[in-house]
Amino acid sequence: MPSPVTAHAANTVGILPDAIYPQDAFIRASGLSKTRLREARLVGLPLPTFCIGKRVFVRGRDAIEWMPQLAERLAQRETPAPHRVAVVGSRRDSGDLIVTQEVQRGQQAHRELVDPAATAEELKRCEAIIERGLQAAYEVGLALKEIHDRKLYKVRYKTFENYIRHRWGHNRNWGYGVMRAAEAANCIPRDTKQPNYKQAHALSYAPAEDRARIWESLQEEHGDAVTADKVRDAVHDARHENERSEAGEDIPPASPTATTPGPTTSSPQHLDTVVRHKDDAVDAVPIDIQPPDVEVDGGSLSDEEVRAILGEAADCARQCEELVLKLHHEWERRGGPRGFLEGVAKENSGEVWAGLQLAYGMLAFMDGLDPVLQPVCDGGKAASRREPCPVCEKPDWCCLTGPEGAIEAAVCMRVQSSNPRPNGGWAHKLRDDPLAYYDPPRPRPATSKAKETRSYASLSEASSYFVSKYGQPTGEWEYFRDDDAGRNGIACGVVLRWDPAGEDKVIRQFTQAGGTWQCTHMPAPRPLYNLLGVADRPGEIVLIVEGESAADALTSVGLLAVTSSGGAKAPDKTDWSPLAGRNVVVWGDNDPDGRAYVEKVTELLSVITNPPRIRTLTAPDLIDGSPMPTKGDAVDWINNHGDAAEPQVIAGNLQAIIDASSEWNPDDAEPAADEVPPAVTYQLITCRELAAGDYKLEYLIENAMVAGQPLIIAGQQKTLKTSFIIAAAIALATAGYFLGKLLVGRAARVAVMSGESGLATIQETAFRIAAAAGHHLADIDNLFWSPDVPKFGDLDHLEAIERFLVENKIEVLFIDPAYLCLPSADSGNLMAQGELLRGMAAICQRLGVTMVLAHHTKKNTATPAGDPPELSDIAWAGFAEFARQWWLIGRREKYKPGSGEHKLWLSVGGSAGHSGLWGVDVSEGVYSPHTPRTWDVEVRPSSEVFEEKADDREQRKQAKAAERKAEQLDSDCRQIVAVMTRLGRAETKSVIRDAAQITGSRANAAFCHLEADGTVRSAEVTRDNNQKYGGYELCQE
Repeated sequence: MPSPVTAHAANTVGILPDAIYPQDAFIRASGLSKTRLREARLVGLPLPTFCIGKRVFVRGRDAIEWMPQLAERLAQRETPAPHRVAVVGSRRDSGDLIVTQEVQRGQQAHRELVDPAATAEELKRCEAIIERGLQAAYEVGLALKEIHDRKLYKVRYKTFENYIRHRWGHNRNWGYGVMRAAEAANCIPRDTKQPNYKQAHALSYAPAEDRARIWESLQEEHGDAVTADKVRDAVHDARHENERSEAGEDIPPASPTATTPGPTTSSPQHLDTVVRHKDDAVDAVPIDIQPPDVEVDGGSLSDEEVRAILGEAADCARQCEELVLKLHHEWERRGGPRGFLEGVAKENSGEVWAGLQLAYGMLAFMDGLDPVLQPVCDGGKAASRREPCPVCEKPDWCCLTGPEGAIEAAVCMRVQSSNPRPNGGWAHKLRDDPLAYYDPPRPRPATSKAKETRSYASLSEASSYFVSKYGQPTGEWEYFRDDDAGRNGIACGVVLRWDPAGEDKVIRQFTQAGGTWQCTHMPAPRPLYNLLGVADRPGEIVLIVEGESAADALTSVGLLAVTSSGGAKAPDKTDWSPLAGRNVVVWGDNDPDGRAYVEKVTELLSVITNPPRIRTLTAPDLIDGSPMPTKGDAVDWINNHGDAAEPQVIAGNLQAIIDASSEWNPDDAEPAADEVPPAVTYQLITCRELAAGDYKLEYLIENAMVAGQPLIIAGQQKTLKTSFIIAAAIALATAGYFLGKLLVGRAARVAVMSGESGLATIQETAFRIAAAAGHHLADIDNLFWSPDVPKFGDLDHLEAIERFLVENKIEVLFIDPAYLCLPSADSGNLMAQGELLRGMAAICQRLGVTMVLAHHTKKNTATPAGDPPELSDIAWAGFAEFARQWWLIGRREKYKPGSGEHKLWLSVGGSAGHSGLWGVDVSEGVYSPHTPRTWDVEVRPSSEVFEEKADDREQRKQAKAAERKAEQLDSDCRQIVAVMTRLGRAETKSVIRDAAQITGSRANAAFCHLEADGTVRSAEVTRDNNQKYGGYELCQE
């Protein structure tokens, strides 16, 4: 007869063959638990599923075929004994796949479990099954070890950890533990009683050649009463015996009061042995050793006093709090563990090693006084990426001791040594200093110092650890700060959920700030989930539920639902103001937390401006009339309708429940328009009002800067952008002339935030520019400076810059440079850059501040060198689109080092219609310790500069043409001389010209040049017909 487990697994009633179920809905419909699904995977028959996007589904037809197969497979593993048996399972602590009887809980429980009719044959058969299970467990461990050592897992998995997790549903500790236990058990002869998993695991820390001997001695001494703790103690004793025998020492008898032998040798080879218990500290102290006094300031202790306190405190650790505090004070006074140990172990008469033994005994004693002295005894520190383990070179698991860059000892969890630690890992000595042999304790979690949150470039990188541990998330929900961000897809945070088989759900929040992602909660106030739906559907009832999955379930049937992040414990961290003036229904889960959530949300909604009208739902009955299950929510209520139910029907049923619930709070009447102002209003202006309105632009700098509009100053590197900013700031603060030409309309309060140049450079430049404008820098009251720049994506920075502007009444803010304010990860993302710039611009616009950003242009542009820069040359996405006005600076001519002369372009423009192009000549001079630099500026019209450039081009063109003509003439002359030398006689011009292959005009010019400088001369040439012709011959030297 099949057990209830297998019978339930074969029950397919209620599963429709043509239906497609979400995995959670199938589990509820079939009645199978997640534990049963995990067992199915362990027996090699996982649930047949498929994915659409990130959701997992099950076909009804596949499930109907699968469930009888699962029942048959489970039936094969069941024990046919008539008495009660615990269900087969994979134990997390051992990994053994066995069938066990339930644990006895008193004599009465024993009488209930044992069948009086059980025969000896049935007991023998059951024990045979158990023996086979134990043997199979060891075979599993050996098989895993072979897979690990030969890297057979790489056929389908990248790492052994992924193989263990995804193939067998366990973590890495289970895999390595099973391998160690199997390897240890393999050393025990098969004709003796075999150890269980915990005993074998403890035995694995002993050398392989000693395991059989240790197990045999334990069996002889304790029989069936052997425990894992006794195995661990025996392994510890055997290890110390081996170490001392290797050193050629006599092994002293164990102290009757010590649980673990302490170090009693004076050899430095064994100073790494650390006493673990307070009784060991007494055994470790050589009382006959009298180290000298350590002279200290008033109130300090001598070494004799320290030893006396130590011996007394070892007998009454918890009762001697006053003495412990004295030791604590002495520890801190001597500068921590090294100073304390070196003081006690001060060399005198060759007794340094005995003094060190005393120090180690004291250290072990203090390690046993947790938590009184634990904070000062915790000398170990966890390995990290900055300081990895020097043994295995890994950044995790291991712990170290010693100053940074000079690690003295390490407990490595991967690389074995001859000194295994009882609490895991192996100690390694890294220096000859005997103090370096201190075995550091395992690092403990920090409680006083907050851990720095790591930033990632993308969400996939931030969640990679959880994906590798739990697989792909089963749920993903995005949060947006406002509806604009939602439409642009710029999320401020994401919530991911995993449902690992056999474990509790795992939910993590990931926050985006400044273009980077962090695994942390979104900063308060957090936005509502589905905020975009609230903005797009203003007239509908809003359902507030507990959890994103419940909100999605209601949204899937056409209703408008929202929720807060962080679950039922954190509704007060959410911004509920978008629900002002709306009709809302608050629906929590059917548990105490859910009811508390409803009360808290109702309280929070009642205190916002223009509070909404509220109704509450408390565990409505399911559609079939049954009560809402414990912890049930909207998902259970909707799923109870069945897969065939239409969304309109589900929505109508819920609306009926809402209508039948309590009245709207505060009342059911619509609020009057004159009683409560609406949360959001839009200004409406008619054409007549627009035509009659007085909308004027204020120019802070004539034809160059408009008040209230963001300005971008852009240029290539080293084009005096910072100097132009300082010149503009001084001109605005003093109501002077910018660059000596552009008039400033009125004085304004100006702040310059420069995070790149440094205060020394800013001071020297400001002195020069102010002096050139006829001012003393110290006398300018409206100008302020800051070496810090804000982070545009950081809420704390934005709040700080807003306070800075308000408190100092700033009207114009220069920020130099922009790249220090923005993350470079999204420099090519137009949406991300626009969102960051818009947040800072909104603050400045709300406060009436004109923001000026210094930025750079692209290195490789289509603009020819020497031509004026264009708006499209600005680097990074979003800046050209964001700029409402701009100053573009470029070089007309390449800078000559050492000249101090700059010939620049200044191109000005803006959406208000102002524009201009000037040539700016700046003479700064060069640095000299005796002569200060200057600031001489000449602004020239672009027409004059272009004419000058045209004249220069024409002159250069003529010069190049003359140079080419001279080179051609020289070449023709050399060719003619070569031909005449080869002929060796006077010859006519035409013959020489043809032989030299030169045209007539070039030949005439060449002969004239050669005759003028005396290289050739005129001569008569007589032909065979006695005709005489004019010609040329070479002059004789």
